[in-house]
Amino acid sequence: GCGWHAAHRYVTQYPTVAAAYNDEVESTLDMAESVVLESIRENRDVTTAKWYLVTKGKARGYTERQEISTQAAVSIILDE
Repeated sequence: GCGWHAAHRYVTQYPTVAAAYNDEVESTLDMAESVVLESIRENRDVTTAKWYLVTKGKARGYTERQEISTQAAVSIILDE
C-alpha cells in the first residue's frame, strides 16, 4: 500500500489516476445510495427516510429549519 499523501499526489498529477479514483468514488456513492434506498423500501426505516428527504428533497420543501438567536442588532437588506 501507500500513504494518503502519495496517493493524493498521484491523483493530482495523473489524469488517468484521477479518473480511476473518481470512478471508484462514484461506484461507492452508488452502492451507499442503494443501501439507503433499500433500507427505506424494505425496512420502511423512518429515520433513513427523513434523512433522505432532508438531503435530497429540498426542492420539495424538505429541509431542517435552522434557528439562530443573537443579542446583537441585526439589519436585513433585501435586494430587489
